[in-house]
Amino acid sequence: MNDPLFRRIIRYLRLRPALSWSIASLVIFLALMPVVQWHASKNDDLQGDESDLVIVEMSLPALQEDVDIPEPIKQMEEAITEAIAEEIRFGEDSPEFVEITPSATAPQIRFARLPPYPDSMRSAGIEGVVVVEIGIDETGRVLFGRIVESLGREFDIAVIKWVQDLKFYPALDSSRRPFRCRVRLPVRFTLDRR
Repeated sequence: MNDPLFRRIIRYLRLRPALSWSIASLVIFLALMPVVQWHASKNDDLQGDESDLVIVEMSLPALQEDVDIPEPIKQMEEAITEAIAEEIRFGEDSPEFVEITPSATAPQIRFARLPPYPDSMRSAGIEGVVVVEIGIDETGRVLFGRIVESLGREFDIAVIKWVQDLKFYPALDSSRRPFRCRVRLPVRFTLDRR
């Protein structure tokens, strides 16, 4: 405690560089404020005479009706259309799978590892969330599943295969009886950034 106050302040600021920079910036800002003066008359100088303005007319070329789309692009569009039409799912959807009500207890996963991360997506660095809708019966088995929000075909296939093996504690109604239900399950794919 024999250190003078000034040395203790300097030591405190050295251990906190962000605070030091903030204080230095504030001091510089306050020192420059009297130098810079903002007046309305300065802004008036920026406004020129309107007679100096020149109007330039711009026009876009006419649209072409018959555009030749290269063959690879056509094939890619057809593949995308087929992929959208071919929904990734398993089992049969049924009206017996009802939504969970606020008075009911939602089904709980008994035990599950996360689905495997597709190798090609891992090497490409792609992350995101796939949402799958599943139908669970009274015993906790998954009887139905379909992708609701896709992240790409490889992720969707991994999630569907994973969901087929899941086991749940069944959903319970207000009188604690199990019932068939429909739930949406988000599955997040994140890369390990160690």
